[in-house]
Amino acid sequence: MGAIHRITGRLLFVTGASGVGKTSTLRLFEQHNPDILVRYFDSFVPCLEEMIEEYGSGEAWQRHKTIEWIGRIKHQALHHASVILDIQTRQTFVDEACDLAGISDYRIVLFDCADGAREQRLIARGHPELANSQMAAWASYLRAQALMRSDPIIDATGLTIEDAVNELKAIARQTFGSGTSARSRLRVVRRPP
Repeated sequence: MGAIHRITGRLLFVTGASGVGKTSTLRLFEQHNPDILVRYFDSFVPCLEEMIEEYGSGEAWQRHKTIEWIGRIKHQALHHASVILDIQTRQTFVDEACDLAGISDYRIVLFDCADGAREQRLIARGHPELANSQMAAWASYLRAQALMRSDPIIDATGLTIEDAVNELKAIARQTFGSGTSARSRLRVVRRPP
């Protein structure tokens, strides 16, 4: 695929549970698409105890930080770039944060994979503590929300990283590549179970 000809001021959120391959895919995508600004929300996540101490719960921390990050991106980048944000958060928090920031041209894509594949990836990268029922429930919640909302889903279970990049690139092209609204153009990218 060739370069993505972009329109500035659009946001694409890439979400998914830990271990589904979103960050690895985005890092390779970023190497081949330097004109798209990519930011990594999950690189600044404190331990749960700190979240609870400062915000009362992990969910409250997630909501607050989602609002903070989206506001920061709007003021620092959207006037000159389109942005992809790697963010592990509830889709409703993205909606709320974009509404508060006055951003209407955005899209959320879910990276997903089978629980067994996700757990194997987490163990292989040295995070066996995340290969648990709580992470499986989080992945299931995000999947159900994406299906309900008709957000695009990239099932990375059997994909190579290059294949995942190509699927993401197709969604980015649709999001950033023409004058119509990003929210009205995307289709769901889903593989059969």
